[in-house]
Amino acid sequence: MLGLEPESDEAIDFGVDLLVAGFDGPAVVALASLPPRSDWSEVEPLLRSALQEVSVVLPARTAAGWELARYWAGELQRGGAQSYNYASRLWGLWRSLDHPPEIAALGQVMDAWEETLPQNRASLEAEFSSLAPPIIAAADRGSAASNDGFTPST
Repeated sequence: MLGLEPESDEAIDFGVDLLVAGFDGPAVVALASLPPRSDWSEVEPLLRSALQEVSVVLPARTAAGWELARYWAGELQRGGAQSYNYASRLWGLWRSLDHPPEIAALGQVMDAWEETLPQNRASLEAEFSSLAPPIIAAADRGSAASNDGFTPST
């Protein structure tokens, strides 16, 4: 799940919450019945099945990744002291999104950030911000290309 897997205990707790809310399909029951600290490889398929049982449609990994990239690039474009954190989030998506050059461009600025004293980072914040629009455009293209039946849940 794009390197952003929840803790298995969070997913199991979610299964318990679904049971308490009155959902008692087989996958929900199986998810809620898992022991704490279960391996994610066991939890993920049950979580996906449980979500299907309660009519939540998830986007494919690529579509979800591009949506995350669009969000973090929007935050990056606003600039400010959190720029490096937003860039780090985007960098974390780079491999899952098949190494887009728009995100790769963040690498040099991130290296410079780490080598620069905090009081001297204003120009790097502006540089991060300038790299956001191409990432947003790539996210638009990536989302369109990976339109694989994504339907937001209601």
